[in-house]
Amino acid sequence: MNAIKGNRTHKGSTVKSRISAAAAGCAVAALSVMMAICLSACGSGSKSNTASSSASTRSSTSASSTSSQQHSSASKSSSKSSTKSFADTLGQFGAFDPVTVEGSGDDVIDIPCAGKPCLMSVTYSGAHNFVVEAIDSDGSMVDLLVNTIGSYDGTVTDYQRYKKATNLQIESSGPWSVTFFPMSAMTQATNGYQGSGDDVVCIDEPKITKLHFTNSGEHNFVVMAYGMSKSDLLVNEIGAYDGTVSWSQNQSFLVVNSTGDWTVSW
Repeated sequence: MNAIKGNRTHKGSTVKSRISAAAAGCAVAALSVMMAICLSACGSGSKSNTASSSASTRSSTSASSTSSQQHSSASKSSSKSSTKSFADTLGQFGAFDPVTVEGSGDDVIDIPCAGKPCLMSVTYSGAHNFVVEAIDSDGSMVDLLVNTIGSYDGTVTDYQRYKKATNLQIESSGPWSVTFFPMSAMTQATNGYQGSGDDVVCIDEPKITKLHFTNSGEHNFVVMAYGMSKSDLLVNEIGAYDGTVSWSQNQSFLVVNSTGDWTVSW
């Protein structure tokens, strides 16, 4: 997988960031395991319903007919619910109540969901550098989440390296806040979805083959996609963008880095 072009730069800041193929691969593997757990649970329920239907058949033809109809409806409902919400699959990573931490200036704060991937809604109202790094228990950086100058309002995730992240190290010259959410709280994008700035959104469609993106920001525009069987760096540009890329993972989520308005459609 290619590294992000140059620096991950927002409004002139200069801290470097790279996406590693190994880390992305581990992230996809974790997502695949969660889906396998979810599908296994659904499959167990179907087997139970089948056994129940067989028992009803032995009791009487009339009861069998009724049971068969109920089982058919239940199977359709189960099948529909198993694919209805990608957020349900993401929820397998663990649920917790949102936690908000507020502060001002430089600080190091605990990640309340350490050991689980999460979403982080981050705001900052200062005029100078604002950097948020995920760090491990030794204080070493494991991921650069935010790197900008001036006010900031966006959503990021530690999904790629969450197993190592224990704290957030914040460099700031003004007030800031971080709200931690479970992955299941992710916004589901619809066809033609309009976003702004950094965000994390999921796609849950019967079938897609490509994604079309536009971006009006002046700085980096990066889109990293995570699906059930693969991940890919879909877009890595600087400035305005209007293009279509191949992506066939109908259940997936996008990590978008932008300094302006952007859209995604399929």
